[in-house]
Amino acid sequence: MFIGEPTTVTITAQVAADAALLPTSVNLVRKTASGSALVLGRMYDDGTHGDAVAGDGTFTLQVC
Repeated sequence: MFIGEPTTVTITAQVAADAALLPTSVNLVRKTASGSALVLGRMYDDGTHGDAVAGDGTFTLQVC
């Protein structure tokens, strides 16, 4: 990694099994100093976007 070059960061979160959870609704959210929420991106558990194994309850998002 060099200064000034983009770096891909992988964020993962293990989510407990919940029948009410919609896998397409898991988002990475940043809370601002003013208290509002900013969605940084959708997290995936389908073996894409940096996710290693589909359906294992580990959701992943890669950002650059």
